[in-house]
This record gives sequence, structure tokens and C-alpha cells, in this order.
Amino acid sequence: MSNSYQFKKSALFSGIFTLSAEKFLPHLVGSYTNPDGGNLQEIIFKNGLAYISASENGLQVLDVSNPESPTKVGSFKLYYGIDVDLSGNLAYNADSSYGLRILDVSNPNAPVEIGGYATKDSGFVFCKSVTLSGSLAYLVMEGIDSDFADNGILIIDVSNPYRPTKLNSFPSAFEATDLAISGNQAYVTSGNAGLLIYDVSNPYNPHQIGSYDVEGFSCVGTTINGNFAYELYNLSNSRGTPNILKVLDISNPSSPQLVANYDSLNVLSVVAEGESTYAFAGDFKPDGSGFLQILDLTNPNNPSWLTGFDASQGIPIRSDVPITGIAIHENFVYITESFNGLQVIQFKDNVPLPVLNISSVDADKPESSGAFLFKIERSGDLSSNSVVDYSVSGGQATNDDFITNSGSVVFKPGETSKVVVINVANDSTFESDEAFIVELSNPLNATLGNAEAVGTIINDDANHTIPTEGDDDLIGTANDDVMKGLGGNDQLSSLDGNDSLNGGVGADTMQGGVGNDTYYVDNARDIVIETSTITTEIDTVYSETSFTLSENVENLVLVDSVWAVKAIGNSSNNILEGNRLANLIDGKKGMDTMIGGDGDDTYMVDSSKDIIKEVGSDSIAGNDSVKSAASFLLPTNVENLYLIGTSAINGTGNALKNTIVGNAYDNVINGGLGKDTLTGGLGKDTFLFDTPLKSNVDKITDFKPVDDTIRLENAIFTKLKITTDHLLDKANFVKSTSAVDGNDYVIYNSTTGALFYDADGNGSSAAVQIATLGAGLNLTHADFLVS
Repeated sequence: MSNSYQFKKSALFSGIFTLSAEKFLPHLVGSYTNPDGGNLQEIIFKNGLAYISASENGLQVLDVSNPESPTKVGSFKLYYGIDVDLSGNLAYNADSSYGLRILDVSNPNAPVEIGGYATKDSGFVFCKSVTLSGSLAYLVMEGIDSDFADNGILIIDVSNPYRPTKLNSFPSAFEATDLAISGNQAYVTSGNAGLLIYDVSNPYNPHQIGSYDVEGFSCVGTTINGNFAYELYNLSNSRGTPNILKVLDISNPSSPQLVANYDSLNVLSVVAEGESTYAFAGDFKPDGSGFLQILDLTNPNNPSWLTGFDASQGIPIRSDVPITGIAIHENFVYITESFNGLQVIQFKDNVPLPVLNISSVDADKPESSGAFLFKIERSGDLSSNSVVDYSVSGGQATNDDFITNSGSVVFKPGETSKVVVINVANDSTFESDEAFIVELSNPLNATLGNAEAVGTIINDDANHTIPTEGDDDLIGTANDDVMKGLGGNDQLSSLDGNDSLNGGVGADTMQGGVGNDTYYVDNARDIVIETSTITTEIDTVYSETSFTLSENVENLVLVDSVWAVKAIGNSSNNILEGNRLANLIDGKKGMDTMIGGDGDDTYMVDSSKDIIKEVGSDSIAGNDSVKSAASFLLPTNVENLYLIGTSAINGTGNALKNTIVGNAYDNVINGGLGKDTLTGGLGKDTFLFDTPLKSNVDKITDFKPVDDTIRLENAIFTKLKITTDHLLDKANFVKSTSAVDGNDYVIYNSTTGALFYDADGNGSSAAVQIATLGAGLNLTHADFLVS
């Protein structure tokens, strides 16, 4: 069953709504007029900055830390920017006349284009929006004919943002208008088929699983929040005519159900913010004047207005100034009004609820002490009461360890702190120290900051065993123990505490518990077992032999010996440190830090987040190599990089004379500043030159024209133009020993294989050699990209 909502006081509304009980009334607080011209389109936020598509003026970056006065900090020219989405430091732009263009915005003052996907038949098919989901970008394409190659929804693989690739497209209908991704479903609005729901769990095989249509109407927009889909319809598939809103229950996406109608509202946009959903409706008079109203639709069966029902309580807008984008950031709504600029509306009160934090005061002591003390502090607005519950949870302690373990605290107006007493039962049983957590919950008129505090019941009983030259079982205490075996194959078991375990001579088994434990290994058959899974603990092994870390142990240090040559990690974020020998250091899974010494070390990398530090006794100690299955930048003092694995990854050198070798897939290889030897391997590889030209002439050992590409950075090679397809201008390339005419900037000597850059283009000044390729290559301008 669906419900319809109307309001009888206005010609536009004719049902029942409730007015929000909140005291705060949304109002206009700031604006921004684009000095560069162009129609502002969609808007998205990150780190206090607004990224706005601005049609022919491309991407605009605004500082909105002061919402009353947004200021421009950067921009990038596009053909016609119509939408933008962000991931990390990259901005993915829907360029209407081109397709997808990817910008590096790590420096928002000067965005840099690094890649893109040019859609086919771009003169007839227009890119309308971009939506990111993991390593995929979904482009909404609209054209005048369904036969054009890139039409409907395009799925672009952007895992390598330098070279995005098309995976698939759907559907065959050519009137796609909007798209939203939720889980494994794509919700596509269509001008001629309503809402179409696709399973995209396999992007190579999207298939329709559900739909919802309103006869005679075009579906022009969709917003998904939780189990609800908010769908905009109108009669003419145009933003310029009144919209109706349908709210669908999509808990079963194969059979969406109508739960609410808003047929008499002119809903311009629906925006999801966290678990809340807001509709923005426009009420216009015949002369074009009107006002914007805000409706909370989080519960579509119980809507409430944030603005009132008359123009004096709405936000002034005009029907002849189209609203092209609405977004929410913190307590403000940002509205792009095409050529009229940006309007900023404050729609929530800035006064937050008070914050409650709990901390330990006197809570680490022997169990005979009885009372363990914790403090709850309240900060912020203290003008009214606040209530919060507390209870003991987690840790090693059980209910039998406590006399009282829960309760409630009431703060009266003006009160800032309360003390909570947890009474502990005393016993005489030998056991390890027991940690416990006091947790806050169910706050009333408050929010929780630090909601947990830890106490420790310290046990004084001990259980000691004296070591011998035989096979011993040694058991520690709950304190910080130093445990050392003698001869024999010993078993050492520490309890809690920051313990030191050394089995001595023999094949020993050392087992640690809670605490930062240290193990000493001197036998390849020594076994280390760490039972504690607390992630904040740091356990370390010092080994005189090659060693592989067991689970829950974080760090490994190879001490100087003739047997300690391999340091192997586990699935944790390890720190592995070699010695003066030629070590093999392999962090395995996790974000690992690997440290080498004077020898010729080899590092195995499986994540771009792995860190390598070469800290030999001098700056040129050893000839070190990295074998990486992920894109990787060589750190200081490491010479060689070998790309391995079964995916297309990138390798970047440093200031040394590097050797970099690609794998069997498409790699981007950048030698950096030194005189490097670069080998691409079997894939279609790109060799990037983006460092100042000095004497750093790189040697490319296996360059294959047509398959491989040389990419020249315009900031260095300033005479080279950046074209639409980024190919080197044919007039700027020549096969010769020197420049022939006034614009021969890139010169290939086919006799010697030398590749030069001639900044004056006519040979009047000496050309600078940038690389050496094979001699006699069939090299053309099409083998070069300019970025």
C-alpha cells in the first residue's frame, strides 16, 4: 500500500504534512559568482573544498571553510564539465563532449590531468554523469540514436587511472538519464522505460533484475538511501517542467514497491546525507519568481518540512535560473544555479549536543583494593539535563569478579563531571591480571565521544619454575617477566605483562600472552607462539637464524650471524629488519616496513603501502633490489626494481642509476633522475619522462613501436602541445641526426637509437638526449604521448 501526501493551504500542495518541530529555520548565508563565466553544474565535497563542474570552464575548486564567503582556489579547463566524482586524490570528470577525464587534485590549486577515456561517436553521444564504485566508473551516455558505439551506461575500469579501459555497456535503450549504485545493483533511470535495476556484481555481464515505470512519464533522476529509492518523473524528460516524486521500497530489488507519492510537489532534487534524506521543492509563480522548500523524507510515510509553507520561510529562486546541482556539506546546503553561481543555505543549527567522555582515574590496582574509579566528563552545551548508562563489558574479567558492574548517571544543568565506582570482588585464586572495559551507552540529550575506558584487576599470586639443563616447562606470572631456559628443548609460557622469552640452547617453544613480548631465537627449530590478538600490542623476535613470523607477532630483527639471511613476515603490519648480510626480506600480507643493511638485499613487495628503508653504514651500501607485485616507487639507496605478478602495475625509480624491469602486463615505467636501464617486458608498456633534463639519459632495452609508448610531460618538454588525444603532433617529430625545420622538437637518430629533445626545433642550439632506444626502429609520432 502507498500513501499520498498533500497540503490544502497552497495551490501547489493539497494533502497533509507535518512541520518540523526544530527551532531552526533554513536561510541563505552566502553565495559565489563564477568570475570565469560558464554554467555551474554538479558539486561534491572533500576536506573543506567544493569541486564543481562548470561547463566550458571545466572543474572549479572552491574553499568553503567559510560558507558565507566561498573562494576559488583552483580550476582546470575541460570541453564541457557536467559532473564530477572523487576518489582519494583523483577527480573523475564527466566531460560532455569527450567522455571521462581524470585529474590529480592532490594539489587543489593546480589540478593535473593524468588519464581519461574518450567515448566513441562523441559528436552525437553525450556524457551526462559519472558515478564511482570501487575501481569502476559508470558513465551515463545520451545520444540521438541507439546504434552509436558508446551509448547507454558505460562501465570503465579505472584501476589504472592513467589508462582507463572500457569493460562493458548497457542497456541497449538510448534514453538513460541518471544512475545510482547501491551494493551490487545499478539503478538506471530512463526516458522511455522508467527505473531499470541491474545486477552488476559481474561488470562483464550486467543483467536486468527489476523495474518500475509510470506510464506517460519520463524518469529523470534517482537517489538511493538504505532500502528506499527516490525517483523523479516528469512529462517531457526535462528539468524545466514540474517533477513528481515516487518513493519505492527496494529491499527486494527484483520487485520494487511504491510506498509514497508526492505527485503535487515540484521536487527539483533529492539528496541523501548519512541515514537522512531530503527533498528540495520549488514553488513558482507565473512571473518566474518562487521559493525553495526543504522536506525531510527520511521516513517517507512521515515527512516533515524544514521550511514553512509560505514564501517568507522559503529560499528565493527563479524558474528562469535553472538549479543544476544540490549538495549537503556539514550544516549547509550548496545550490548551483547554472549561470547565476552558487547559493549557500544553512539548514541545521550549529549548536551541537554536549559530548560525554569516560576515562580511567584509579582503575589499575590489586583486586583487594575494592573500588575502581572512572570519570565521565561532559563538555559543550550544559544548559539542560543529560543521561547516560554505563556497564562493564569485554576484557578477561567475568561477572563473578564484580560486586557492581552497571548503572546510570544524570547530569543536571551546569554539571561537567561525574565519578563512577566499579566495586571488584576479592578472591584468592591464582590467575593472570584481568582487564575490563567500562562502556557508555544510551545517551539522552548528549552524544558519545570516548565511550570506553579500561581498568585492570592486578593479581598478586605467582607461579615460578626454576630452569635446568634438561627439557623444562617454564611458566611466567602476570607481571613483566624475564624468562630464560638453559640446555634442552624447553617450553616457555608467559602470562600477561611485557615479557622477555629466551629458550637458550635447544629447539624451544616460546609462548606469549597479553603484553608487548620479546622473543630470542637461536635455533632454526625454535617456535614462537603469540596467543594475544590485541592489535595495539607490539611483539618482537630477535633471531640468529632465518625466520618466519607466526601470526600475532609484529616485528622481526635479524641479528648478525652467518645463518640469519631471510626475514619473512605474516599477515600483520610487520617491521622486518635485516643485518649486514645479503638478506631476503618479505613482509607477505599487510602494510609492512622492511629495513635493510650493508648487504645486497632483496625486498618482496605485495602492496604499494609497503615501506622500504635502506640504512647501510654508508649511502651506497649494497646493490639492492625490490620485487614488487604492486605499483611501487623505489626509496632512497635502492637500485633495482622488478615488477612481478599477474596485473598491470607501475614502477618508478629514484635519483640513482636504476634498473627497472616490467612484468608481462601493461606497465608505466618511470626511471626518475638517474641514468636508468628500463625494460618493459611482454606487455604494452609506457615509459614516462617527467624529470628535469640534465645528464640522466635512460636506456630502454626493448621498446616496441606501436605496442609501447613514450610519455613526455609537458611541464618539462614545454614546446610540445597537448592535443585532444594526447598524441605528439606529427610536425614535432623527425627521424634524423638533428632538427630539419623550425618545429622538430623530438628527434630520433635511427642509426644510434638516440632520442633527443630540441627546445628550439631548428638545431640552432644543441639538442638534449633523453633516452637511448634500439637502432633502426620504425618509430613515428604515434609512439609518443604528451601529458
